Amino acid sequence: VYTVEVRDRAAGELITMNVYVGTWRGVIVGQDDEGRPVAEGLCTAC
Repeated sequence: VYTVEVRDRAAGELITMNVYVGTWRGVIVGQDDEGRPVAEGLCTAC
C-alpha cells in the first residue's frame, strides 16, 4: 500500500489516497470534474 497526498492550494485542503499494488491491472488515466480519479475503461473492478 502506498499513500499519495496532494494539496489543493486554492482550497487549502490536503487530499490523501491509498494506492494498492499487486498483480492486478488498474490504471488511473485522469481526473473528473470533482477531482476524483478516473480509471481506464478496461478496468471492470472499479
